[in-house]
Amino acid sequence: DRRPTSGQLSALKALLLLSMNPYVDFAIFGPFGNRLQRKLSMAGLQPMGNGMFRKIELRGPPDFKTWLAGFHVLRSALIMLAAVGVAALDRYIDKISKLVNDYGTKTWHLLYQADVRMRGEEMPVIRRNLIVESEAVRKAGGQHPFDEARPWAMVWARATEDCSDKFWR
Repeated sequence: DRRPTSGQLSALKALLLLSMNPYVDFAIFGPFGNRLQRKLSMAGLQPMGNGMFRKIELRGPPDFKTWLAGFHVLRSALIMLAAVGVAALDRYIDKISKLVNDYGTKTWHLLYQADVRMRGEEMPVIRRNLIVESEAVRKAGGQHPFDEARPWAMVWARATEDCSDKFWR
């Protein structure tokens, strides 16, 4: 149940070869990927500003356990493609797990949206910042650990470091 399908691997490899963000949507990416086909959804409450809430339905894994199953497939694929290291991916799991433990399962729809925004929006920004940072260090005659051949390895590591806490708050 953690093995990516050939289609999942091919799609991720294509993104990596094009130097694109290897973001996946867990509403369609997970164990036995060809069986899901965007069937997962969850319900949540959205504040309306006047003290009232309205019920909304979102596409995605309905709970942390389902998210974790999908993430394990992504984890396996990124490791198989040598794109990201095990430790960084495990720290990301730990980060999401801690948020679920701290805020409870009733906030899952918000936590999942934060995860989606981190992986889909913030990680490309982190990558761009790392490129600028590494160029500045190299111009000054130093060495930076950022590896242009494996840019997402350091991006995933940075996503769970203390400097990313502002985002998670």
